[in-house]
Amino acid sequence: MSSEEKDLVKSVERSLNILGCFSMEQQTLTIKEIASKLSLPKSTVFRLLNTLKAKNFIEQDPDSQRYQLGYKLYDLGNIYADKLDLRKLSYPIMMELNKKTAETVHLNILDMGQRVCIEKIESTHQIRSSIKVGARSSLCFGAAGKVLLAFLPENEIKQIIFNEQLSAEQEEILRKDLQKIRDTGFIVTVGDRVIDKTSISAPVFDSMGRVIAGLSLSGPIERLNSKVGCLVEELTAAVQLLSLKLGGTYNLSSFTSLKENSWETH
Repeated sequence: MSSEEKDLVKSVERSLNILGCFSMEQQTLTIKEIASKLSLPKSTVFRLLNTLKAKNFIEQDPDSQRYQLGYKLYDLGNIYADKLDLRKLSYPIMMELNKKTAETVHLNILDMGQRVCIEKIESTHQIRSSIKVGARSSLCFGAAGKVLLAFLPENEIKQIIFNEQLSAEQEEILRKDLQKIRDTGFIVTVGDRVIDKTSISAPVFDSMGRVIAGLSLSGPIERLNSKVGCLVEELTAAVQLLSLKLGGTYNLSSFTSLKENSWETH
């Protein structure tokens, strides 16, 4: 590779690093801030920013002179989003989770106020949880449904609870579980929807911070309860990876009440 080619590659790498400086927390930056982040001379950053501006990857506020991401990235993001297929993206992650845990893995979405299973990989054990793709169930019972319910607006939660005609005691239990999901980022239920089954579920986030799905592990109480802690770790790692592929963020440290015993069953 010639020195000219090496310089070109370096410029491309530095330009990409500049784009990587921006985040949800820092949506605008000055030349000085970018130069400091990348340990580059301000003159170099200025030159690269001008190139990125010319191609609409970067915009500059005329009043504050601060820089922000340009509309070209939005266009490219939409192209990527259009090709995303939740099931296609999820399947290899689900396969790996199934391989590590040997338990049934299922992917669920919210549809018309119900939980719908859109993909599953069966446990390798003879005795396993039986879940059908396309099956619908209540959001108010079971880990998979509650994870999808927990992050809905309060008015929608109230309507779903009203439609379900829960007793006061059932609603109290549900409310505690929904808060636990928001606090810890996952939930473990035992005999909640199916009497002899343990389920573990966690939410999948997209690039807008919305919960668009829930990933779950399930199986017989006798087998899962002895290894819940390990299963929670494997599931949350899988959810973190899937959320990342969707442009979202799932980070246990961002939930407010994570404790070592937060996977204790009830």
